[in-house]
Parts: sequence; structure tokens; C-alpha cells
Amino acid sequence: LWLKFNFIWKSSRLFAMLSGIEVPEDMRRCFNASYTVREFWRDWHASFNLWVVRYMYIPMGGSSRVALSVLPIFLFIALWHDPVLHLVKWALCIAVMFMAEVAVSGCFGWTVAAFRREMAAVAPTGAVNDATLERESPITDPVRRRLLARLARLCARRLSPCLRAWSYRMLRVLGGIIAFAALLLVNLVGFSMQNEQGTGEKMGWTDKPVNADSAILRILRQLTSSFVLGLLLYLYCSISITVTGRDIEAPERQALKERYGLV
Repeated sequence: LWLKFNFIWKSSRLFAMLSGIEVPEDMRRCFNASYTVREFWRDWHASFNLWVVRYMYIPMGGSSRVALSVLPIFLFIALWHDPVLHLVKWALCIAVMFMAEVAVSGCFGWTVAAFRREMAAVAPTGAVNDATLERESPITDPVRRRLLARLARLCARRLSPCLRAWSYRMLRVLGGIIAFAALLLVNLVGFSMQNEQGTGEKMGWTDKPVNADSAILRILRQLTSSFVLGLLLYLYCSISITVTGRDIEAPERQALKERYGLV
């Protein structure tokens, strides 16, 4: 699917550029090279995402009103594809996933920043060197501060820097596996049953009319343990590579932001 769309959109972009029109690039990354819902939307149909951000997301309040803008935006995207019920269900599921990811990533980012500050306080001089510590506000709640301080002391004494980095990376991989699996399930709801009768005949379900929701549940019940284990292994390998790639790209991206005054 990615290869087909990538060929179509890259060819259209090539013809546009040959005509003297520079258009945004689509399909910047393959589906399995994104480990969050937000990354998937930024990279899959990137030009359409730019249009949505410019003409819907920012006018509706941007990052200050994410909770109010996510659902109308995804409902518009669903109706833009096709005004059918299963795409409306898809939009609702994506909106819930998006908001859950925003909440979890916000809490995770705050916890990591607070933990790094506590690590800097208890670790030997030079063991923790992160520029973000200068911008983070200290923790004011005494209970949370004591808890993080104890955990930071334990990690500073028991875990090597390589093991701490590995643990941080594995937490991100786990979150990516959950987000990727959720995207697979939600896209089954939205895009696997456009032709319900044809899908039923392909699967050999000719005994009664096919309903999209019941068909997806029927497919999930037929999954074997070996298939699930293989899928989890594939997701682990794929998202581990993706997370490592993002870590390699991060210094270059930060340098570009500093060069152009974006930080």
C-alpha cells in the first residue's frame, strides 16, 4: 500500500516540479517507520496534513485547544475520504487515540524531565549533562519530589549510564508498539471493509450478510498465538530501529533549530 501510494504521489510531485510548481512531499516515511499517532499523520499524507494544520488546526486554537480541535478535524478527514458510517467510527477511534497519546506523552515528558533534574542533583558531577534541565521548572509537590529523589538515587547507584539509556529507549519502544497496534486495529475499522460483501466472499463467509464490526471481531477471534507472537516480534524490531533512528537524528535536528532561531 505504501509503495503504491508513494509511487503515485512522488510521480505527481515530479510532474508538478517539472512544470515549475514546487509542492510538499508526501509519504516521507513508511507506515512502520512511525511509532506515534502524531508521527504517522505528519508523514503519511504530509501535504494534506500541512493543509489541515494551516487552515483548521491553527485557526481552531492550535496546541492550546487540542482537546477541542482533534475530533472536528478527524471527522472532516473521514468525511473527506467518504461520508460513510465506518469512517465516522474510525475518526472517533483516532481522536480518542490521539488525545490519549497527547496525555500520556505529556505526563511521560514531564516525568522524564523531573527525573533528570533529580538525577543531576544526586549523580556525580558531569554524569548528567542535559540542556533541557535549564528550562524545566522544579517540582513543588514534596511527595512526588521525595519519590523521584529516591528513584533517582537508586538508578544513580545501581544502573550504569548505558543501562539507563537502554531502559529509557525500551519504554519508548513499548509505547510505540501499543500505538502501532492501535493504529492497525483502528485502520481495520476504517479501511478494511469498504466492500463488505466482497470481503465476506473472500473470507468464505457466505452464510449471512456481512457486518463490518462483526467481521472484524470474527477475524480477531481467528488469530493464533504464533501469529500474535510473530507480530509482536516484528513490531519490536521495527520500532526499535525507528526509535534508534530518531535518537541519531535528534542532534542534527536540534542544531538546525538553533541555527534558524527556532528554540
